[in-house]
Amino acid sequence: MLGVRQSALSFATLASLISSSMTYPPRSLRSGISHELPVSKPLGVLTDAPELTSQNLEMKVAAIIALLLHYVAAQEAFSITSRHPPKADPSAVAVVHRVRKGESLTLSCSASEKFNMCRWARPSSSSKQQAPCGIFSGDERKRCGKSGSMSDWTVVREGETTCKVVIDEVDVEEAGEWSCELQSFPNENKAYKTAQEYTMVELVQPATVELRGALEIVLYEGEDAEFYCQATGVPGPQSLEFAIGRAPIEDLRLEEENFDDKRREVRATAKVKKAWGGKKLTCVARQVDDEGNEVESTDVRNLRVEAERPRHRGNEQAASAKAGEFAIFDRYPQGANGAYPTMTIAKEVPVTFSCTSTEPWHVCRWMRPDSGDPCGIFSDDTHVIKLYTYIFMLRVMHIYFFSFADEELQRRVGFR
Repeated sequence: MLGVRQSALSFATLASLISSSMTYPPRSLRSGISHELPVSKPLGVLTDAPELTSQNLEMKVAAIIALLLHYVAAQEAFSITSRHPPKADPSAVAVVHRVRKGESLTLSCSASEKFNMCRWARPSSSSKQQAPCGIFSGDERKRCGKSGSMSDWTVVREGETTCKVVIDEVDVEEAGEWSCELQSFPNENKAYKTAQEYTMVELVQPATVELRGALEIVLYEGEDAEFYCQATGVPGPQSLEFAIGRAPIEDLRLEEENFDDKRREVRATAKVKKAWGGKKLTCVARQVDDEGNEVESTDVRNLRVEAERPRHRGNEQAASAKAGEFAIFDRYPQGANGAYPTMTIAKEVPVTFSCTSTEPWHVCRWMRPDSGDPCGIFSDDTHVIKLYTYIFMLRVMHIYFFSFADEELQRRVGFR
């Protein structure tokens, strides 16, 4: 008997909890809301513990279960069964939907039965709270009011269960949370049920594209040229493509490609053709929004194609040089016939200058235009590049070379 009484008390407690939940149904801000549950009589009459005996316990438990099933059925009787954009994760509160700026957008939600009222709420602007806009079952559509720079938007009924909102042009004011609320027809107790779904609209962030190289890239006919491009955006670019003029590069060989949800980088090579000269090299990043619209972003470089690479005259000069002669015989950039070279360089793009001497050098110093203090190294420093060549990635500078033999300054060479 003790076990029966303990079971009776536990069921009594359960019935009491059910009674309070049925009298005041729980409300959810993010799911369907039942305003009233039609219950013929309070559950309180089932929760008198002394009345629970071994003879009527089974009957009362069955009654409680029946009421629970009735409650669940009532909650599921009116709900949103489909929507656009669809919800991949049923537990998610809102669906994130990215759209290209300036595009039209249609959001929709469909109920499990005829709806009495449909109401859409748009994101609030920074300056004004925008009131929801809705229609009743007998209405076909309603053009909703607008203010400031926000786009026109229209609520449209489609059939008896589907309600849509059409946004003419998505812009900053349209980014944010949109909600669809559907209301049922009243039941026999004149109570309504409602269901809601939420969509977070975001604008595509166009990719920032970086094509490696100076504004004018010098190539040499017949050699292999390497192209590198990277792009970052939200969503991440689905592809990166190289083009010369408006045509894809023929026989382009993909050497490396890396990407994640925001960034993509590509390195490729191709044989240089004379026809490329005077044309533009373009890197095109393509993003796709959740409506299937493409977003293109580009970076461009000018191409100059030379017939052949300038020959190094180091061996000839070294053979004919007098004992102790010290000179720079090769450099980049090269000026035509010794003229002062000029280069157009893109902002924040690395550039490499170099010079090569006829003899081993002892000290190399570079000076940049905005500093009076040169920066240099000795020949035995670990960062020296052998074969008497030192490469230092700085902007336009003056160069000083000292003789390895007597450390006396032999020549000050400027970009003349």
